[in-house]
Amino acid sequence: GQRPDLAQRYVMALSLAFFEANLNQQADYGRYLTAAYAESLSQSVLPLSLVKSVALTPSLTGRLP
Repeated sequence: GQRPDLAQRYVMALSLAFFEANLNQQADYGRYLTAAYAESLSQSVLPLSLVKSVALTPSLTGRLP
């Protein structure tokens, strides 16, 4: 993309929050794993959004086990 530096900042911020919240059991980091926080990071040149889950359907996976 046009802004790999921005994409890297997004990945670093969300990865830190994810690992601290889940691996290090630091509940305070959970507030950074929200759509509101993703929106606060998002810039118009590279919009960022966060989803909680994605439903996989046969059309997305090719087939379900």
